[in-house]
Amino acid sequence: MDHRRSKFKTKIIVVFLVVLSAGSLVYYAVAPYFRPIYSGSAWGDITVSKEEEILLKFIRNNLSNEEGGIYTNYLDLDSDGDITKGHSVLSESQGLILLYDLKKDDIDSFNKNLNYIEENMILSNKLLSWRVKGNEKSNTSATIDDLRVVKALLIASEKWNDISYRKLAINISKGIRKELVDKYALADFNDGIQKSTVTTLCYLDLPTIRMLANIDYISWKKIYDESLEIINNGYISDNIPLYAKSFDRLQNSYDNGDVETLLSMIVILNKLEVGEDVTKSIEWIKNEFDKKGMIATSYSRIDGRPTSNIESTSIYSIIVQIASKIEDKELEAIAMDKVRAFQIEDPNSKIYGGYGSKDGREVYSYDNLNALLAFRSFRE
Repeated sequence: MDHRRSKFKTKIIVVFLVVLSAGSLVYYAVAPYFRPIYSGSAWGDITVSKEEEILLKFIRNNLSNEEGGIYTNYLDLDSDGDITKGHSVLSESQGLILLYDLKKDDIDSFNKNLNYIEENMILSNKLLSWRVKGNEKSNTSATIDDLRVVKALLIASEKWNDISYRKLAINISKGIRKELVDKYALADFNDGIQKSTVTTLCYLDLPTIRMLANIDYISWKKIYDESLEIINNGYISDNIPLYAKSFDRLQNSYDNGDVETLLSMIVILNKLEVGEDVTKSIEWIKNEFDKKGMIATSYSRIDGRPTSNIESTSIYSIIVQIASKIEDKELEAIAMDKVRAFQIEDPNSKIYGGYGSKDGREVYSYDNLNALLAFRSFRE
């Protein structure tokens, strides 16, 4: 009798463990669709300024196709290899306009721009084609752009309470996890055959990776930790508190060329959004404004002197977003004045409201979209 009871108890325990194991597997599979992402996003009713209004009108009327794709250039020029020109549509641009639509609370525009991605950019490996021209799409992806779209989708799901956005975000993230991760480091791209051996620091979108770790800890927490380590080890110095451009994973070394300011600004914003200390970098930005009245596009990593006298709409636009995050009204106003100064305000110009050369030959979606985000972030 005791023997039978023992066997019965054993069976009960086995069944319990099987059910528990099955339940755990089911929970692990479905939990990412329901766990909170903790995006930290805040929404407010922000008045649209005249500058933002005419810029948005320029983008919609002159830099967009009817399907919701954003053209790279105003003029339809031929691309030159990896240098994209003309009416090609980049995943970069689509991600940026999605983020703007979110900030503007424009779900109709968001869905239209997202539909372009779904109809034209999704590859068989779940990543996004980085460039589409007409019916031709590249088999190469770009990690920074894929993560940006994932970010927009996760926040959209939270903002508009629609799980379909999260489902697509998770689907793309699975492609990133499979095709772009080398051990725990993210590669820059996958060309359809193999992944890049280089990791550009600004491609490591820490806020998005952290959101993915929040909903799928096992798959993404080590990727987040590795990303943060790669970024922090690329810090140049307290005298030049900017960042190396890239890390070569095969050579285990960082590039040692001039500092590309735009890329460092993106890194600083990414770190700021996950609560990392960027105080020294922000002080450096403020000192440059105080001493030189501008931020150059490149600096020497040796002595910190500008190696260019060129300014950039996108650099100033990202500084606006940095200043807005830390509620530094003075820095925000200085950077916003710079953004405004580059806008074409002549109503007779073919690119009225936009950013670029007045003849239309040097008009890039990246600058125009970053300026939109700056106007949306700016607080008077």
